[in-house]
Amino acid sequence: MFKYFKLFSGKIQINSKYFSSTLIALFFLFTIFITLRTHIHYKDYFPKIENSYKSISKFIKDNTLYDHIIFSPHINIATRDISYPTENIHILALTMKNIYQFNSIFDLYEQLISLKEIKNNYYADIFLLNNYSIGKYKNLFTLINDLDPRVKNDEKYTLYTINRRQLQKLLPKIKRLSTKIMEQAIIDKDIFTLTNYFQSTLGKNNYHFKEEYDKIVNSIKGRPISNKADLIDFNIAKVAYSEYKINLLFRVKENFIKKWVIYIHGYVNKSKKNNLSSHRIQYGFENWDFLPYPLTSMWEKGSYIILSTKVKVELIPYDIKIGFYRNADGNLGNEINLGTINFKKIKQ
Repeated sequence: MFKYFKLFSGKIQINSKYFSSTLIALFFLFTIFITLRTHIHYKDYFPKIENSYKSISKFIKDNTLYDHIIFSPHINIATRDISYPTENIHILALTMKNIYQFNSIFDLYEQLISLKEIKNNYYADIFLLNNYSIGKYKNLFTLINDLDPRVKNDEKYTLYTINRRQLQKLLPKIKRLSTKIMEQAIIDKDIFTLTNYFQSTLGKNNYHFKEEYDKIVNSIKGRPISNKADLIDFNIAKVAYSEYKINLLFRVKENFIKKWVIYIHGYVNKSKKNNLSSHRIQYGFENWDFLPYPLTSMWEKGSYIILSTKVKVELIPYDIKIGFYRNADGNLGNEINLGTINFKKIKQ
């Protein structure tokens, strides 16, 4: 039937039994061409694994075994995390072990106390990047060092290892340290530390600081982002390498029914447009949208929600705007301008 295939002005004879496979091959080539043409910046969607993470992987493999559970104040490489959704999942293929990030003393306590449910023997490791400050965790590591842990380190990393018996001694000490941190937070009116505490295992059903906390948090007017929530405060901190963490604190005025994405857009001066990711240059801003955890559909009226997300940035000023968004509904309420943030000036 298909004896000839006309191409331009000539004729090319094609055997009919090869025609089907030739047609399929042409179809796949056409599909690949269209995909690459449409998504010319496809490589931007597949993160390149930095050499730093390859180095971390080797250190972890050399110094831990299958029964070690690793925590870190600096990085998160996990398939499941108590506080945050999955991130850096592509790096897990290198480390072959989860590294759970803790974002406060209260958060670490909550993660460590959950290890009590493990019946088999285990070791708890605290992993540090030596070039990054432990800052607010200085007193924590004083407590850990008092336990005489096993310590492995090199010029880049340090790993503290404590056994199950040592952990049982550490937990009540962390609890007492948390009380001191809360006392100082009340004096400083540190709204993020206070809210973190009352959202943790330590703060639940503990009314010792609740009256002072309520006075402080209720005195803050907040900025309406919609009729359902106010933005109370935000802060930004350097985490590791080119990563920064943006923390947002919301007061919920009405229950959310739907799941909303929180968009964070970083606009740059026209002269800095080439500093944006290649697929964002045409838009003039970086896009750091994220699905919050807990989901907005779980937010209850009267509650306070702390959200954190990590962003990779250039060390230049960004004009940052945030809001709620759904593909089906568009924006919810108001967009809030957080102002111009120069990441070069942000310390750890």
